[in-house]
Amino acid sequence: MRGGSINGPPLLVERATVEMKEQQRTPAPLLIIYTIFLLLHLIPLLREDPKLWGLDQWRYIAIPAVAIILVFALLVLLPGFRSVLVRVAGRIKVPNALRRTREGKIFGICITGVAATTLFWLLRSETHFLGDGYVWADHMQRDVIFNEPVTSWLYRGLFMLLNSSPQSFSISPINVAAAISVLSGLVFLVFAHKTVRLITKDTDRTTLILLALLSTGTMLLFFGYVEPYPPFAASVMAFIFIGIKYSKSGTSAVMAVAAFTVAILLHPSAVALLPGLIVIFLVRKYGAIPSKKYYTYVLLAIVIGLGALWTLQHLRAAGGFFYEKFVPLFPGPQRNRIAYPLFSLKTLFDSFNELVLVCPVAVFIFTGLMRSKTSRGSVTRSGSRGKEPRDSINKNTLVFLKTVTIFYVLEFLLLNKNIGVSRDWDLFSAMAIPLALLTVLILLERYARVPNILSVFVFAVIVVHTVPWIMLNADEERSRTRFIDLVDNGFWSDYARGYGYSSLGFYFKQRGDTQRMNAYTRAASEADPGNIRYTYNLATTYAGLGRNSEAVALYRRVIDRDPDYTEARNNLGVLLWKMGKLDLAEKELSEIVRLDSTYIMCFEPLASIYAWKGQIGNTITLYRKARDLGYDLSSYITELGTQLYGEGRIDESWTLFYEVYRNGNRDVALMNNLGVILCRQGRFEEALGIFNSAAGAHPHNPDIQLNLARTYYSIGDYQGAWRHVEAAKRLNVKVPETFMNDLRKATGQAAP
Repeated sequence: MRGGSINGPPLLVERATVEMKEQQRTPAPLLIIYTIFLLLHLIPLLREDPKLWGLDQWRYIAIPAVAIILVFALLVLLPGFRSVLVRVAGRIKVPNALRRTREGKIFGICITGVAATTLFWLLRSETHFLGDGYVWADHMQRDVIFNEPVTSWLYRGLFMLLNSSPQSFSISPINVAAAISVLSGLVFLVFAHKTVRLITKDTDRTTLILLALLSTGTMLLFFGYVEPYPPFAASVMAFIFIGIKYSKSGTSAVMAVAAFTVAILLHPSAVALLPGLIVIFLVRKYGAIPSKKYYTYVLLAIVIGLGALWTLQHLRAAGGFFYEKFVPLFPGPQRNRIAYPLFSLKTLFDSFNELVLVCPVAVFIFTGLMRSKTSRGSVTRSGSRGKEPRDSINKNTLVFLKTVTIFYVLEFLLLNKNIGVSRDWDLFSAMAIPLALLTVLILLERYARVPNILSVFVFAVIVVHTVPWIMLNADEERSRTRFIDLVDNGFWSDYARGYGYSSLGFYFKQRGDTQRMNAYTRAASEADPGNIRYTYNLATTYAGLGRNSEAVALYRRVIDRDPDYTEARNNLGVLLWKMGKLDLAEKELSEIVRLDSTYIMCFEPLASIYAWKGQIGNTITLYRKARDLGYDLSSYITELGTQLYGEGRIDESWTLFYEVYRNGNRDVALMNNLGVILCRQGRFEEALGIFNSAAGAHPHNPDIQLNLARTYYSIGDYQGAWRHVEAAKRLNVKVPETFMNDLRKATGQAAP
């Protein structure tokens, strides 16, 4: 002992020094993978080709932001900078008052919730191209049910609730969906935190696992994302939490089944979680499954499943369902719903894009799978060998996460009919949740001594990848530009490209940009000529531009492909009607009635054609049929009668007016027209009955009072005529001077 200091046994001091250095040393494989990951982000920035769409965020954000991110990313390569980050993180501690008291915990939760909500809302997505956002928002306003009925009613129900009361907030469907997205994000964070605390109580490991979950591209779903997937992603996180809890402690199995049920009700793709549910029951009942046996069973199940799928596709079983809905395993006859078969280099390339987009930390999983020199004996915190480290990873948890990840990725590969961001990145992005957890747990097994260094790299992934992903989609112009580049240049199927152009056409239509709306509508039809919906949209566009001949040709092309496409046939009939081709229009519209007698949209133009062709009986038949279906065409039939009257076709107009009148319609214009026709036919007593009935229902209508005066005059009842003239004057009507002169002359110019 010198200078009052105690150095302790030299062996212990030396061992502690060695362990400290090991904890600060960065494993070379991690550094290599991170460097490759960083370089891959530079490729889309330096090249014009956007094929590497899973890592192209830098290309579309502001240059100053790219510069800041790049500087930070390069600094992470320096050991000294990583050490600084570790020291800074170590000094960030939650105050004891927030950790140890109930009030403090509640306050901390509230602060975190407010901060997360603010962040989610302020950086919410400004365009909704990545999925069906614009279509989804439009259908929220109508009684339309998608493939996810529970989610549809959740969104539509909230929209109707907020907009149906007298004190309506008039909240747009976009904002309603965005609010659901943010709330889903809060639920996700709650279960993410609970999951992390369930896996480990160690502060360093907690930070690492939580950062891994926050690094996923799935997080974009909670930044005001307008699609049905945010609640679904939150339910997957809840299922993972309950699955891990059950696999560790044997909590009630009812909760695991309930979580799976909620997930699958929100979206049927949750069937990928079913093998995980089965596995946690098996391991709870029979114990841990040996690794070799586990992988053998999983591989066998995949091989048998793929073999069965290939057979069903080859046989066109179930009416071709498996042929149409699943990605083909091998090259074969082209189908425009897919870009390429499962076993191909393009599948490998685009699958990498999607996986790295939604789960960037997964790139490190390969370093975790490498065999360590010290893997034969684990090292505890005290330095002894052969014992399991404190807070080690539960084997059942790993088996559960592996199973969910494997089958979720497999589902993504088999069901992602148009691989890429055209539609399905958001649907399958929830697979990042178990994959991210599995990745960091494998890394912790491989690099148990350096959780802080692992956290630095995961934090760098967030800065390099996830933050730019969110920033990009929070800017309308930049995210729109990216989407257009992807549609133009991606490895997309005809179906996906047509869908992308169609989305752009709908987007520019909402913004009143007719020129670009027309251009993208035409591009959709050209990209996917086999999709008659795009041909129909293009025909409708041409009709709106007055390019009638081209529109007619396109509508006929649609009908040739699908004779039952009633909307196309109706539009064609209406267009021909407006062009004056009544016989051709009648043929198309009559065919609709034959195919579907309840298709009310064709009734008005067909009734008009019948009327102008003098087939009044057919017009009345349509009117009666509409009434039987619960639709009232009285106003339209009255309008037709008025037009016929103006053409001098008095008897035909009378027939239409009287049909409407005798069915209980007491519209003042209708009754007035009936009375006028009766007077023209010399049937004054009947006209008086109609006019008096009209006056009783509409006592303040001046036209009725004046016509009553004229009718009384016609039958010689001058007193009655004067009475209604005075009534008309009281209603501020200027009585024609010629009629007044005739009335004065007939009464000796003496008013009563």
